[in-house]
Amino acid sequence: MGDKNSSKRVVIALAVTCATVVGGMFYQSYQTQKRMDELAQTVQSATSPERLQASIETTLADIRTREADQARQQMFEGYQAASDSLEGRKAGQHIYGSTKARFTLVEFADTQCGYCKRFHETPKQIVDASGGAVNWEYKNMPILSSTSQVQAHALECVSEVKGNQAFWVMLDQLYKQPGQEVDLNGLATRLGANSGAFKQCMTERRHMDKLQQSVALAKSNGANGTPATFVVDNKTGQRILLGGAQPMEAFLSVMRRLQRQDEEEGKDPKATGALLIFSE
Repeated sequence: MGDKNSSKRVVIALAVTCATVVGGMFYQSYQTQKRMDELAQTVQSATSPERLQASIETTLADIRTREADQARQQMFEGYQAASDSLEGRKAGQHIYGSTKARFTLVEFADTQCGYCKRFHETPKQIVDASGGAVNWEYKNMPILSSTSQVQAHALECVSEVKGNQAFWVMLDQLYKQPGQEVDLNGLATRLGANSGAFKQCMTERRHMDKLQQSVALAKSNGANGTPATFVVDNKTGQRILLGGAQPMEAFLSVMRRLQRQDEEEGKDPKATGALLIFSE
């Protein structure tokens, strides 16, 4: 009799402890009740402390998996305009928005640059509001520190392993954690990248040449600091460099000027596709 009472107390204690943990994990979540119901069913169906413990661990693992999937979906929601398709762009080219856009904002930036972090939402807002008339290309320019180089390389690796959209989501996450040591492999895995493939890419330093070429390209075109953004008219081939964290209106003004200039001069198209002048 005593053993049965003891077992019941163990079952009750485990159930209460687990319910408390789950309640804390998902407090204020719209799915809290659903998960508590799942846990209640687990507790009710268990016939021994051992089976209860195993069932609880399985239930919690399932809940964590669903939470991770939901978190990943939320991170990706803001970057639906970053297509993984190679139509209109080269492999490894990081473009947000339509590849058929009239204008491209070519940004050279460093993830450790405070001005780059401040500026990051500006081109996105322009693209999102443009109705397909503007797209945004990001080029790594890791010039500030060794952390800059490692994070830039991680961005190239996640692009290779998971795709263009994952690149933009990782970039957004890095800008949200300035000055912090980021678990890059953990972040890539949360974005759905294959952990082994990502680690191998990082270990082999597969994209270091590309990063060096990107820095050289920026400097050869007059960009010596970050952020540096070229407004490119893909119809005429004209480009104008805006340095620093410029406001949205500065870019809109440049694009209006380039468009008026084209209309006044009646130029024939000289460039087609995104970033012909920056082809590497």
